[in-house]
Amino acid sequence: MRKLFFLSLILLFTTTAYAQIEKLKDLGIEFYLPTNTWKKGEANNTNSLIIYKYKRQAIVDAKGRGVIANLSFIAENVPDTLSVVNYTMQKRIQKPFEVMEVLSASGMNPKLKHNNAIGYKSNYTDSKSIPHTLYIVHLIEKQKGIQVIMDITTELLPKVEPEFLKIVGSIKSNG
Repeated sequence: MRKLFFLSLILLFTTTAYAQIEKLKDLGIEFYLPTNTWKKGEANNTNSLIIYKYKRQAIVDAKGRGVIANLSFIAENVPDTLSVVNYTMQKRIQKPFEVMEVLSASGMNPKLKHNNAIGYKSNYTDSKSIPHTLYIVHLIEKQKGIQVIMDITTELLPKVEPEFLKIVGSIKSNG
């Protein structure tokens, strides 16, 4: 009986307690990857941009296609006088998108932890006429303007949205 109890505890913690802290030191932030299905991919550092990419293990859609959710952090240097409101306005002018929901760190149901961030839930249709849902967060940390972009087909959003929300809700300064 005791062995069964300990085995149950081990299974519980290995399947539900997974959360890997990812520290992006050069961006001054950290966040949690909520499941072990997320893996760090490419990291690029050019003269003007720092990019980190993560990919989720594929999920099979109704047509039998393996669909991979994506998470990207795109950072650039910004003046220390730039507010997050002005930063998000610049980004939305450069690449307009439909806003389905606004995310913030305040209000009745805050979804963001980082106080210098504004987030959005949006959608688009890709070149193959497949609808997608995005979560986009614009934030400023240590003179870096950072865009966090999460993308999945709308059909599979119910399976991945809790993970997206855990990620956006865990982004915070790391020093």
